[in-house]
Amino acid sequence: MTSSLHVVHYLSLLVLLHHGLSVPQPEQVHISLTGDLSQMQVTWLTMEPVSGQPYVKYGRLEDDLKYKNPGVKDSFTDNGPQRKVRYVYTAQMTNLKPDTYYYYSVGSANGAFSKVFKFKTFPQGEFPIKICIYGDLGIQNGQFNDIIHGKEQGYYDMIIHVGDLAYDLFTENGDYGDEFFRIMEPVTSTIPYMVIPGNHEQDVNLDFLHYRKRLVMPGKGSALHGLYYSFNLGLFHFAGLNSESYALSRTDETIDQFQWLKQDLDKTTAPWIFTAIHRPMYCSNSRPWYDPSNDCNGSDNIAIRVGDGNMPGLEQLYMEKGVDIAFYGHMHSYERMWPVYNKVAYKQQDRDRTYNAPTPIHVVTGSAGCHTPHTRQDKNEKWSAVRSDDYGVTVVHLYNATHAHLRQFSTEQHADVDQYWLIKDEGYRPGRQP
Repeated sequence: MTSSLHVVHYLSLLVLLHHGLSVPQPEQVHISLTGDLSQMQVTWLTMEPVSGQPYVKYGRLEDDLKYKNPGVKDSFTDNGPQRKVRYVYTAQMTNLKPDTYYYYSVGSANGAFSKVFKFKTFPQGEFPIKICIYGDLGIQNGQFNDIIHGKEQGYYDMIIHVGDLAYDLFTENGDYGDEFFRIMEPVTSTIPYMVIPGNHEQDVNLDFLHYRKRLVMPGKGSALHGLYYSFNLGLFHFAGLNSESYALSRTDETIDQFQWLKQDLDKTTAPWIFTAIHRPMYCSNSRPWYDPSNDCNGSDNIAIRVGDGNMPGLEQLYMEKGVDIAFYGHMHSYERMWPVYNKVAYKQQDRDRTYNAPTPIHVVTGSAGCHTPHTRQDKNEKWSAVRSDDYGVTVVHLYNATHAHLRQFSTEQHADVDQYWLIKDEGYRPGRQP
């Protein structure tokens, strides 16, 4: 920002303060990948309208934010009785150099600016990476302190949230969503926070309103609306999917997603392929008392696995395209399966290590903490290898093209309750030969 612009911005704030008007503060800042590693998307909110152009200013020095990119402003009205309006702003930091720290601040020409945040871009090519993955993180019982601490300690470089945020983003006229992103801002403002929708993002009108407006994922602005998307990052390709088209029996949306995923995976050349969808294909949970319709053999689980009517299932496609690990939430527990396909489990000699897995590995990681009790895991399913009902998060460390390490960290015990190596020959894909 030039010195003259600094003066204009300063004077405009003085005028507002002189007339007793509050200056809406940028809040709930979060960054996300765009699919182009020379860019970083940033999103923020204000609780009152702000006139003037929104923008992000950024640079490689904290006291020299010499680059400035304009943003886009939007607003939405919550579906609750108070009809609260929130103002959402998005902008992109562009022409970023790889493996470099950047500082940034967001705001508007006639409004306040946020404090300065810091993030680091990813290297070029294939590089080791640590990914924190979890679902079902609510305001009540949410393991926020451990998630924030893990980021501060460098235990992971990004987060993938496998659906169900805040319980719910729209609860109390959207106040829960505001509180969630305020609590998480120390994390979401500094490492990419990638999210897929769960059943609790449906919203009261089944329109995913808060999800669509608050979160900008790759594919936003297209027909996908960020409900499903993919990206490449170093050693892995990630495809995030929408389970709720199955649950809501939206056949056309489900077919579109399936065809998109098939084409997406056909183009994939990354050494590792991960997918995530909220509702699981496999798990060992019994029906909880608070939701007797919800166990691991519901119509939604079956439809996602093998299809229902004209809605195609995903298990065969995962197998044909060589998905390495499929992540899920929804069940409020952790469970890693043996290699399994079509309900046939391929048990290995070592529970904690698999070499050239014959099928995708299915992992349920829905134990980040929410309002419900721990989910019972009292079914003796043949495909279940490791399970825990402790609150916790999953961390995947990709070392190279052949070695991936997964651990489940219990935030109750402050110890790992699962450690697992997935090892393969270079070029190997589950379900097919290299």
